[in-house]
Amino acid sequence: MDGFEITVDDRDLQQKLAKLDKAVFNTRPFFGVVGEILKTSIVRNFEVGGRYSAVGDWHGGNLKWQETVAATNRKILVKESLLLDSINWVAGLDSVEVGSNVAYSAIHNFGGKAGRNKSVDIPGRPFMVVQDEDLEQILAEADEHILGAI
Repeated sequence: MDGFEITVDDRDLQQKLAKLDKAVFNTRPFFGVVGEILKTSIVRNFEVGGRYSAVGDWHGGNLKWQETVAATNRKILVKESLLLDSINWVAGLDSVEVGSNVAYSAIHNFGGKAGRNKSVDIPGRPFMVVQDEDLEQILAEADEHILGAI
């Protein structure tokens, strides 16, 4: 019996599979989009004077930040915009970190004692919170990332 050989040129298919693999597993662009969504939402928290559910919780809500005498006639937590302007993100391969490098950001977000001899009570004004609509938008972006790879 005579043998025969079939050769299939699948270079185009291999290139497409490699592109799909790279797009699906290169999640840094996706996490960059997530970082922008979260930063935009956090900036909005400053603009409206808070959108949180409880101090210490990362879930957004409809509570507003507590006013103090020092915050009258201006937006709460916005004096020279240093804290607001410090909100940034860094995308990794499997996550995104969003935060502030300002030393007093945590005390304002969570509240606590500050000042000389810890004599000043700072009310918690959670600004690092995620709204339900942010989570929905992130899920939609995940779908887009996957579909865009196909």
